[in-house]
Amino acid sequence: MGALDRPRFFWVGVSRARHSPECGVGAGTRDLIRAGVLKEKPLWFDIYNAFPPLREPVFRRPRLRYGKAKAAIQDILYPEDRIRAKFYSAYGSGQKAFDLFNPNFKSTCQQFVEKYIELQKLGETDEEKLFVETGKALLAEGVILRRVGEARTVLVLPQRHAELGMRKESLRPELPIFPGSLRFPTLWKVLLAPSPPGCLPML
Repeated sequence: MGALDRPRFFWVGVSRARHSPECGVGAGTRDLIRAGVLKEKPLWFDIYNAFPPLREPVFRRPRLRYGKAKAAIQDILYPEDRIRAKFYSAYGSGQKAFDLFNPNFKSTCQQFVEKYIELQKLGETDEEKLFVETGKALLAEGVILRRVGEARTVLVLPQRHAELGMRKESLRPELPIFPGSLRFPTLWKVLLAPSPPGCLPML
């Protein structure tokens, strides 16, 4: 009986063995040999038949009662991720977190992480002390860290200070100017004094 004379279910089995992961490796290889696709038996085939596994290694699709299958994705965490999270919680992202045009750019957070790990290798184990000492070390190197919500000091140049002073003066209401001899008590006495008969009140 030639290869073309084999029954239809045989070719269905061969196709299933080649394309379906649910078919075992032993049964799939046996069908390929019978169909003439494999001219020679693999070296492991006789050993596999002589000592077959107790449970044939086939792929079994998980059976779920509700919904679709969802593979459990494990969170990938690195040791420095905790340092970064604590840094962003305390200091925020800063003015410049990334610079894609500069390949050698290091953000403030990256400098903090590297300095933290450097101090940690010296033997310090307390996380709070390491966090504080890292901030002090970066401050000594000229890196200023500002905590979230911290008030910033604004430097006002002399020219700007003069402009602000002029603007402040322009907002003040204009008051009448009296001679220096007329003080406020005297002025009020003059304004409140009764006018003589036949004279208009002084305004």
